[in-house]
Amino acid sequence: SPMSRFVEVDQNVRLEVLDWGGSGRAIVFLAGLGDTAHIYDKLATRLSKKYRVLGITRRGFGASSKPQQGYSADRLGDDVLRVLDAL
Repeated sequence: SPMSRFVEVDQNVRLEVLDWGGSGRAIVFLAGLGDTAHIYDKLATRLSKKYRVLGITRRGFGASSKPQQGYSADRLGDDVLRVLDAL
């Protein structure tokens, strides 16, 4: 199973980031439609044999923070960039 950590992307907003390990070029899965990054567990485990594999659960879902605001496309995009910068 993947390692789980949290990355702060905004004041009092932390996103769950899953790390399936691996090495080489990075693949970052973005969960959508209300899913968490765990939806990729099976695929990510297979891909980690050749790639570094990570997954991000968006704000509002799963173990990530559920703030009242910050759900615009621009803000969600900034969340992803903040996670990548932190990693």
